[in-house]
Amino acid sequence: MPNDEKIFLNRLRDLSDRAYFGGYSTYSDFLNINEQSLLLNERFAVGVTLFGGYSLAERKVARFSVGEECSDFSDFAIKIVCVSPLNMKFSDNLNHRDFLGSLMGLGISRSMIGDIIVADNCGYIFCLEKISALIAQELKKVKHTSVKCTIISELPSDISLSGTDNEVIVPSLRLDAVAAAVFSMSRKEISHHIASSKVFVNSVQKDSCSYNLKCGDIVSVRGHGRFTFNEELRTTKKGRIVISVTEFK
Repeated sequence: MPNDEKIFLNRLRDLSDRAYFGGYSTYSDFLNINEQSLLLNERFAVGVTLFGGYSLAERKVARFSVGEECSDFSDFAIKIVCVSPLNMKFSDNLNHRDFLGSLMGLGISRSMIGDIIVADNCGYIFCLEKISALIAQELKKVKHTSVKCTIISELPSDISLSGTDNEVIVPSLRLDAVAAAVFSMSRKEISHHIASSKVFVNSVQKDSCSYNLKCGDIVSVRGHGRFTFNEELRTTKKGRIVISVTEFK
């Protein structure tokens, strides 16, 4: 195991030990999907819950607490900073990279920042509560566009996070077969991604092409996006399977 992974896991074990011996919950910073995979492959003396501010978040905070995994997320110190152009008419066309670059320009660690959702040229930045006020006060410009920041408690109701529902025909429910069909790749291409540790199922890195997907599994392919396998719909006359998936780009 690389030394940086050992250091990372030692930090997690320290959080787990503090929760276990102190009898209170402890929290990590935001974890990327590789870090979540490392975490989920380890065993801890306390329960571990992952949450990123909304149900479909990719970057997530880990909570260590005595007892089983808990579905109450109200104690996660995650805030949303809405970043909007002062003058929409003269604004640049802003994207995820623009918002993230401006945050990095403030000297903010990437681990303090969760997902960034861009809608109607506004950025909704999920971040740790302790950094939210600094972002709101210091972030004045994104790209060449002057912006204003507001800390909000939840995303506006008109922002859709549902993804795109599609029907896909596959020869089997093997990971390589389904992922290749969803992302319009060859089985050889997706197998290379799996061998290169770029494919995750439910935030856990998979190294087997033959893993059979189950309904509800979330598959992420680094650099291509992610999808949820919803259900089997029917079988064609040639014995192929028609499945329902929801794609997130």
